[in-house]
Amino acid sequence: MEAATLPLSPARDAGITYGTLRRPSFPRVRATPATTYNADAWSPSEEVAIPVNATDSSELGSTPLSVTSEVGHRLFELIRYSTEDDEPLPTQESISGLWAFFDRCPTAKNPLLTSDSDGSLVATWRISTVSMLSIRFLDRARIQFAWAREDKNGKVKREWGEDRCENFVSSFAYAKEFIGGGN
Repeated sequence: MEAATLPLSPARDAGITYGTLRRPSFPRVRATPATTYNADAWSPSEEVAIPVNATDSSELGSTPLSVTSEVGHRLFELIRYSTEDDEPLPTQESISGLWAFFDRCPTAKNPLLTSDSDGSLVATWRISTVSMLSIRFLDRARIQFAWAREDKNGKVKREWGEDRCENFVSSFAYAKEFIGGGN
């Protein structure tokens, strides 16, 4: 099996530590404290006990660092499960796009994270049974998006397209509602 090259510097810069969690990882729920290990390849491994307070896109009040850390952990879990199941790994370009998005929108809520068959990461924020936003990260600059939103009368509006990562949040009218962010 060919080893994947992963950009560890954003994770290391954010102070992310990766630990073992019990399956299923998606969607995550509140769990008992876990033991994590320092994932920095340049320093000795150290065991750290941290409380696991997993979030999903419906939880409000998360700090940018906790969301970035949780997204990093979900990415790690996604790669781990993809490897175990012989599924395609997320591409380097798509991972870079995910981190670029969270760099531009640090107040975003925690999304559900998946990968499609060609290795592109897909982040999904769901605010109700019908209303959701999915962003597919093609590379560091380009995204594809699809959203559906139910209005007060029960009618559903849908839209999809392609945009530049840096333009999407500021130009998307429902950004605050779906991802809770902005620049």
